[in-house]
Amino acid sequence: MENPGSAIHGSRTSTPRPGAERPFVIRPHDGTSVIRARGHLDSASGGRLLRLLDAEIEMARAGHRRLDTVVIDVSESDTISRGGPEALAHALHACTRRRIGLAVAGTFDLRFLSPAAQRRLAALTWYPTVEVAITSATGRR
Repeated sequence: MENPGSAIHGSRTSTPRPGAERPFVIRPHDGTSVIRARGHLDSASGGRLLRLLDAEIEMARAGHRRLDTVVIDVSESDTISRGGPEALAHALHACTRRRIGLAVAGTFDLRFLSPAAQRRLAALTWYPTVEVAITSATGRR
């Protein structure tokens, strides 16, 4: 039986699996976007996060808004699994390529991840909270 919420205008959309929630964007200041990831951060939710990031970058590139800093908030994520570290590494690459600052807010015990995942995540700048990340990355008080 088909999920009634999975078809929109004849096309299928991906339905998050239990524990994975769609990321969303808030813009607390001009030039700053916060992408909040909640639940599992894996390849599926990481893909959704990257699509949001791409949309934010495209809006800035087209001149619709300024984008100086992106903060990815993982404080409400309960796990990072396969695909999650790769998504965050790609986010860093995408932002760096466009001279946009990237920070990650939230804490994780990375000891239980593979050495490759730990290396990918070690390349990121981590802050304990979104507020600290914004203050540090933008100089706002």
